[in-house]
Amino acid sequence: MNLNRCVNRPLVKENSYVVDLFFTGDVKAVIYTKGEQGAELYLDHETYQSTGYPVEVQDTTGAGDALIGVFLYQLLEKNVSQQNLEEVLHHHYQEILSFANASGALTTTGKGAISSLPTKEEISHLQQKFKQ
Repeated sequence: MNLNRCVNRPLVKENSYVVDLFFTGDVKAVIYTKGEQGAELYLDHETYQSTGYPVEVQDTTGAGDALIGVFLYQLLEKNVSQQNLEEVLHHHYQEILSFANASGALTTTGKGAISSLPTKEEISHLQQKFKQ
């Protein structure tokens, strides 16, 4: 699992200017899911990138939903509020993105969305298998 921290995102990704359009009102974070290539987490002035996990894909239905669902679950586990969201993401992005990406990847290894959702143990096992 390769996670990179990038600052000044307009220099990082040519399409990041599109992400800037989402930062209106109270938006503090944007997640860009990239399928087998992982995901990117955008904060106001920082970008965190996470590569995907290599798995044998059978059906991609629900993979993005699983990734986002587990991402939100991780935020709840860390007692995130609107006031501390950016701080929590800044300090725990690697753990949160890795767990979420593993969930999305494992969801693609079965057929259907709900029936292929992984358990926490399955997610942890995949993370350990590809720990770098």
